[in-house]
Amino acid sequence: MPTTRKGLQRFAFDLHVHTPASSDWRDGEVNASDIVDQALSIGLNGIALTDHATGGWVDEVKNAASGTELLIFPAVELNDLAGNEGIHLVVLFDVHVSSSDIDRFLTTIGAVRGAGQRLERGSATSGPLEVLDEIQKFGGIAVLAHCRSSKGALGSMRGDLRTLLVQHPAVLAVEAPVEDYFDEGKKKARKRVYDVLDGTDPTYGRELAVYQASDNPSGKGHGHSLAGIGSRFTYFWVEEPVALEGLRQCFIDREARVEYPSTGSAIGADELIPSPGITRLHVVGGFLDDLDLEFHGGLTTILGPKGSGKSIIVELLRFVLDQEPTQLEILNDHETKLANQLGLYGRVTVDIRRADGSIHTIEREYNPAAASPFRGTAIPPSDLLPCHFLSQGEIVRIAESEEEQIRFIDSFFDFRTHQRGIDELRTQLQELDADVARQIRARKTRDELKSRQKALRAEISTKDAGLKSPVFAKFQQAQAKSQAIQREVGSISGIGEVLLRARHGLETVPSVPDLGEEFASDPVVRRLHERAARAKTEALERLAESVDATESMLGEAKTEQTTWAAAFDAISDEYSREVQKAGGDVRALSQDRARLVEELTKVDDALNSAGQLASLLQPTVLSRNQLLIELRGRQAAYTTARQERCDWFVAKSDGQIQAKVSQGSNRIDFNERLSSMKRGSHLLSAEVDAIVSGVTPDEFVNAVLRYHLTGKPEDLDAVAAASKLSGGRIIALADFLLGDAAEHGYENLLELQYAVTPTDRPEISFRRENGTYSPLAELSTGQKCTALLIMALCEGDAPIIVDQPEDSLDIRSIWVDMCSRLRLSKRTRQFAFTTHNSSLAVASDSDKFVVLAADARHAEVVLEGAIDHEDVRKEVINLLEGGTSTYFLKQRKYNVRDPFAPEGRATR
Repeated sequence: MPTTRKGLQRFAFDLHVHTPASSDWRDGEVNASDIVDQALSIGLNGIALTDHATGGWVDEVKNAASGTELLIFPAVELNDLAGNEGIHLVVLFDVHVSSSDIDRFLTTIGAVRGAGQRLERGSATSGPLEVLDEIQKFGGIAVLAHCRSSKGALGSMRGDLRTLLVQHPAVLAVEAPVEDYFDEGKKKARKRVYDVLDGTDPTYGRELAVYQASDNPSGKGHGHSLAGIGSRFTYFWVEEPVALEGLRQCFIDREARVEYPSTGSAIGADELIPSPGITRLHVVGGFLDDLDLEFHGGLTTILGPKGSGKSIIVELLRFVLDQEPTQLEILNDHETKLANQLGLYGRVTVDIRRADGSIHTIEREYNPAAASPFRGTAIPPSDLLPCHFLSQGEIVRIAESEEEQIRFIDSFFDFRTHQRGIDELRTQLQELDADVARQIRARKTRDELKSRQKALRAEISTKDAGLKSPVFAKFQQAQAKSQAIQREVGSISGIGEVLLRARHGLETVPSVPDLGEEFASDPVVRRLHERAARAKTEALERLAESVDATESMLGEAKTEQTTWAAAFDAISDEYSREVQKAGGDVRALSQDRARLVEELTKVDDALNSAGQLASLLQPTVLSRNQLLIELRGRQAAYTTARQERCDWFVAKSDGQIQAKVSQGSNRIDFNERLSSMKRGSHLLSAEVDAIVSGVTPDEFVNAVLRYHLTGKPEDLDAVAAASKLSGGRIIALADFLLGDAAEHGYENLLELQYAVTPTDRPEISFRRENGTYSPLAELSTGQKCTALLIMALCEGDAPIIVDQPEDSLDIRSIWVDMCSRLRLSKRTRQFAFTTHNSSLAVASDSDKFVVLAADARHAEVVLEGAIDHEDVRKEVINLLEGGTSTYFLKQRKYNVRDPFAPEGRATR
């Protein structure tokens, strides 16, 4: 079974605690269990027992803490080493060290002398530098206690001895209170202990960790007490099981591992809110079958030789979270890995933590024929946990494409709100396009029917002249009345149809959106929200009432029409008898007239319907124009949001990135669509280019439709003038687009106004070493990738999962632009990388390493944990440095040595 650990966790330690073993104890009788109970009661995870010149209570307290969650660091405090009043030094030992081990150390430095009844404990007889040498030999760590007090090295000492003390390799940390660390005046003047010991001071030239501890004061002046335990503490990032090596890692990497609490805060008051992220990955099937991997909330680094499955993990995460690549080449590689390394019906399961703290489990089965179904969620996984994924080589493709750069920018904010709004408006416009097309066709039909109606009436009038008689006059008047009745019934029926369409249109209007948490309790917004909902409800109710009333009126009208039909039939029969009696020409004239009247009746009905539909054209166009205005506003807001995100990149990158988004033209899309629509029209490509360069899609569509409705060629003059083409060529194009040759001509034409939207264009520049900015297009591939990775590492909460981010970066950029940002960002954001680069993995202080191994058929995790533990360090050195021999050979070749390390010690 592989060694499995959780990675670095934040623990509250008080590394300066005294017991009654110290002569200045002021709290009466207490036992070892009291010490443990007090530490646990206030939430401490560990304490260091630092009694003066003795480890007498170490074994007892360790025994009392056994079985609890309290960690005990054996330690001792040495007094009066040097200085005006004698400085104090805390010596920390590993967790296995016993009381007798500490006494052996104290004997070696002369702090314990004699034996039995003549045993004496006091100040060390060895000099301070010799004491520090012995601390190294005993495997301990020296800490300059309360360093700026009268008993502290920086407060009491002067001269070369103080410098040598600070520079000694055994000394890795100093104690300084939180008030000093958060003093803004000192910070600005760089006078805090933290600043003096940051490695830049010309005297010391040494970086030391700085933390605070309690020295558990009694509250009664000099001395120590039980209640003082934990009154000052510091957070340390270490991994269980914790050993002294964990503290050493903290001390040599203070920026990433040591965290002061807020001034005066209790333990836990600065509780970290877990960032959203992936907590667990489980695989069934394929190369990584039975993989069960826990991810750290900070930085998880996945290591392994080539072919061990590192990249596959990234692709499986993309698959289960439904966030596949958009570039074709990277997508093809992604799909190939799924097919070959997961296989048909293979399953991937992830546990995720959302920003609200909720935990969700998502499972996805690889089955392309069934769209690889999900289980466990009805919400798209990409909505549940948006992530920034970068497969191997993907960052290079993004750097080479403006379209991909826009997608990249969008991935850093909730662009879906804008896109959903735009998509909803486009859907509504498509529905209105169908209405407008029907209404335009109705208008053209109405004009044609009016001409036919006029011709039919003229023919009927001619027939009427040959049929004059009292009976015919009576029949003619009755027939006219029947036609009038039919028109009125048709009018009521048409009103009913309009009302039904209006009700359907209102029903399809998107529902009033949710208030959202931000305004759920705002009284003004809530009132308006309720009114908006009530407006739609009441409008639907009134439309329903109108539909019902119109249907009732239509029924009444049809009843009257039926009653009149009986009377008309009698008059018609009387007329028929007279025609039969007359015979000859009268009979022929009557038959011709009847045929014409029947056709006129049909034309009247059709004209009534077409007229009613055509009458809706103007209000429909007004509604459509309003939606187009709203769409333009949404698109402009989208561009503004992108620009705001670019401004954010500039600020968060400390000026390394200059980014902006400008709303470009829509001429490329316009050209492509118009070129497609004009096929068969014999219009030349150059003529299309001229039209697209001269007018906007709105201007073109409006001109063509005006010409179509009015029949006036001059309506196209503006397009001809702007494109510098002849009016005849523009008319030919317009007739073609609207003619029988173009199926759905109106709809396609109308869609031009919103389908060819202006394309936002990114302008990203990167600051070169000389301080000048250059656009991405002028940068090397490595510089492009550096710029985009800096953007990716800017603050945010979406997890970042990258496969070998170092591939296109130089080593200096990995440290300056990646590691330095990761070290600060990984406490509030999740990162997961595969890498072969030691700087990225080690210098970034990975919270957890995952080591993979594989044969030709199967890969597995062989080790998990932080670098605090020897087995992890060995694997990291072997995989990223090629082994210790290679590492030390490089060090000797470089001839770079820590001036404070003893001969032979590796540079840190």
